[in-house]
Amino acid sequence: ELQGADVTLPEFSVTATENAIMLGALAKGKTVLRLTAREPHVRDLVKFLDAAGAKIEEKAGSTIVIHGVSRLRNVAHRIIPDMLEAGTLAVLGALVGRGITLYNIDPHHLTIVLFKLKQIGVRCETGHDMQKGNYVKILPRSGYKPFKIQALPYPGFPTDLQEPFSLLATQCNGTSLIHDPLFEDRMRHISELVKMGARAIQCDPHRAIIIGETPLSSYEIKSPNIRSGGMFVIAGLMAHGETIIHDVENTIDRGYERWEERLNELGAGIRRVE
Repeated sequence: ELQGADVTLPEFSVTATENAIMLGALAKGKTVLRLTAREPHVRDLVKFLDAAGAKIEEKAGSTIVIHGVSRLRNVAHRIIPDMLEAGTLAVLGALVGRGITLYNIDPHHLTIVLFKLKQIGVRCETGHDMQKGNYVKILPRSGYKPFKIQALPYPGFPTDLQEPFSLLATQCNGTSLIHDPLFEDRMRHISELVKMGARAIQCDPHRAIIIGETPLSSYEIKSPNIRSGGMFVIAGLMAHGETIIHDVENTIDRGYERWEERLNELGAGIRRVE
């Protein structure tokens, strides 16, 4: 039988927060979770569990108090849009083709991402369609400005979007700095971008300097992880020649639903080889 506890989580870890909330919802007694992540999908999980009969209190700051219940009831719930997939597609729209309109998203979840895109020079328009809901329209332009980003817990810049923004930096006019202090080994994609023609330096495990604007060439690579894999698909669309990405089922498929099918609907030329 699960017992309530006072738990300090690994600092702002999304997965640890979600798992602890689900355990606490059915644990006996009171569970107090400290240093919880505040990402929209964490709050959406709390909304779902509350509707199912859980007793969860979100305190000021990053503390959540849960009073365990014996059981949860059936409930219908609509999952929120994936802000990380939307952010990756926004970078795609800034780099490839004539632009892209993303429907059924919550622009408030992308506040810092859209702010940085506008700062760089990408044209971003938000609005509401009566049939399709909220949308963000991304329109490319020339002469992107270099930038600095530092990954931070939500509502800061998402660590999972620093890879796509690394690719965007290769097409900016000047020197950009990418800083991700949240996790180790998040800069493995930099050396692979260099092999595609990028001018980039990995300063240490957490920082990279990227100098643009540089054309990219085709490359054959094993997808390093979920977010890098999604980014390298976009890099392949930009590059001259044929780019081959391996191990997509263990990386890209875990983070992006029907990635190549949906991009092909936009005019990409991607072929999956079993």
